[in-house]
Amino acid sequence: MSSLSVTEEEQPIYLNTEALLANKSGAEASGLAMDLLLIIYWPLKQAFIYDPENLAARMNVVAPGRGYSASKLKKLKKKASTFFTVLEDGRWAPSPIYFSLTDGNVDQSDQPSN
Repeated sequence: MSSLSVTEEEQPIYLNTEALLANKSGAEASGLAMDLLLIIYWPLKQAFIYDPENLAARMNVVAPGRGYSASKLKKLKKKASTFFTVLEDGRWAPSPIYFSLTDGNVDQSDQPSN
């Protein structure tokens, strides 16, 4: 388990690297998931709507070198969703299989083999 922190003052987020590496969605979807987590979810720690146009614009402000476009995000939506929990209202929240805000202990008993 490793941790990422946007700034020193913030609580770290723990990554289940074993689960992340086991996910078969591919490097591009994994990279997008990390950007969604850190750029979109993390600043407010609130679930978000997967709106490709809005997300691409917001992520390109912070990480323009990634070159996100609405069409790229539409193409990667299904694969990226494997790293998130899609709530009843359609918003996305980080999946506890991959990410934890606590001490890094996540339940691996139901770890998917995407």
